[in-house]
Amino acid sequence: MNFMSANHLYGKHGDGLQHISTSCFAIDNLLDGGFPLGHVSQVAGESASGKTQLCFQLCINVQIPSSFGGMGANSIYVDTENTFISSRLLEMAESTVENLRKRATEVKGLPTPDTFLSTIYLFRCQEAVQLLSVAHQLFDFIKQHPTVKLIVVDSIAHCLRSEEDSKTRLRFLHNLAEIFRKLSRDFHLAVVIINQVSTKLSASFHGTSSLIPALGAIWSNVPSVKLMLTKQNGRRLAIVYKSLTHPRRVVDYDITKDGFRDAASGRSTSMIFSQATANDLLCNDFTQNSQTFKVRRSPEKSTEFEEKTKNKRTRSTESNHSDLSQSHPGDEGCCVEVDFFHEMPPSHHPESRDDGQSSPSSPILLSGSARKKRRFT
Repeated sequence: MNFMSANHLYGKHGDGLQHISTSCFAIDNLLDGGFPLGHVSQVAGESASGKTQLCFQLCINVQIPSSFGGMGANSIYVDTENTFISSRLLEMAESTVENLRKRATEVKGLPTPDTFLSTIYLFRCQEAVQLLSVAHQLFDFIKQHPTVKLIVVDSIAHCLRSEEDSKTRLRFLHNLAEIFRKLSRDFHLAVVIINQVSTKLSASFHGTSSLIPALGAIWSNVPSVKLMLTKQNGRRLAIVYKSLTHPRRVVDYDITKDGFRDAASGRSTSMIFSQATANDLLCNDFTQNSQTFKVRRSPEKSTEFEEKTKNKRTRSTESNHSDLSQSHPGDEGCCVEVDFFHEMPPSHHPESRDDGQSSPSSPILLSGSARKKRRFT
């Protein structure tokens, strides 16, 4: 049985874990310097939130020489969505080289933009079985290239979602999780997994939904660090859901020509939040998920209009569109939201009547034998 003391582990890694900087001071501060080596990390977010841009920045920063605070290491990029754009990487590398030249006392020995690109090893795959095959091959590849300290998978959900069989998808997910954990642990490198998001409907309130990382609760236990990128009212927010040392926080970030950077000084914020607050940040507005109709009515007719609206909720969707869009000449304009999934009280149910007699059910809802019986009676 192999074991080591906590003191030996602490001495092995110096004052703490090594990290790969994100070039965003606010995020680095929350992660004690960036994404840690020896762990699996997750970056989730909606489309165009900056997930790939962040991973490009990590591939550049891991190559910064140790004399400038970097690692001077190489990286592996596994592309499953065909989003690897070398011209964008070159642009970010040129900006990094320019910054290093400003800080360097002598230009001799500094890496060039072409040097940055030549030490990023690209693997492409489309299906889950191909991704699993690449993951197995990485053990031999890293042994041949021991300077690799970063593995990026962009993205894991794209391959797994193409598998229709849930059991097969679950088996792939378990195997990939075990391989990435073993790679990060055995070679002491950082594994950064990009994940897509899914929409979770709220059970407590009609019409609301929130964005959550894909692949379910099983995968959520795999990453040691979980970061969610989102956009709210023109701002880019990074939500640290899980960290090795810090509580949940949310900070601003920005994406510029130079790469992944801090937000402007006037918009930069940092706050601790609870799980409920995090869900509120990712919740969609209720008006985006409910049907909104333009009607015209006057204030004195509000009671009559509300009663009329309740009765119209019992009709079909087509009837709602036609009746609620009618205008009353001379009235002021307003917006009314109608939730078609609202549970109606018994008094407004189409099968209940004020006289105590139940109205006949729709022929569509009747069984075949009942329809025949009704046809001949």
